[in-house]
Amino acid sequence: MRKKLVILVVFCLVYNILSLSVSAHSNLPKTITSGKWAVKVNTSMLPSPEPSKYKSYKLTATNLSKEKLDATFEFYRSVEKESKEKIILIDPTSFPVKSNETIEFTRFFIDKNAKEFEVLISWLDQNKRKHLECMNIDLK
Repeated sequence: MRKKLVILVVFCLVYNILSLSVSAHSNLPKTITSGKWAVKVNTSMLPSPEPSKYKSYKLTATNLSKEKLDATFEFYRSVEKESKEKIILIDPTSFPVKSNETIEFTRFFIDKNAKEFEVLISWLDQNKRKHLECMNIDLK
């Protein structure tokens, strides 16, 4: 009986240590909400073609407004640490997005050393004025 108890306690300690180390290294999934959009980023279930260079991510964007928006999505990351130059991660993609509808980008790749990336969402209002929202997503 005592042996079983010791094994159970050791198993619980090892499990807790492993789960703490995994959660300490990842702050994903991450959700950022604004007045019009909720953006959620997580690691993708689909693998990266070059895991030694790139990580694979998934992003969902939900229209929180009460109106249909013709939205364009763009993802960027910095080229270098100190540079203001950005590199595009996916080509600009446009969708008509109904109220409370979610758009999903199931797989895109970011350099494994990248610390953040930027999501730009632009749309036209009813008066055909263009709006732009910029969200910085921290990956570390």
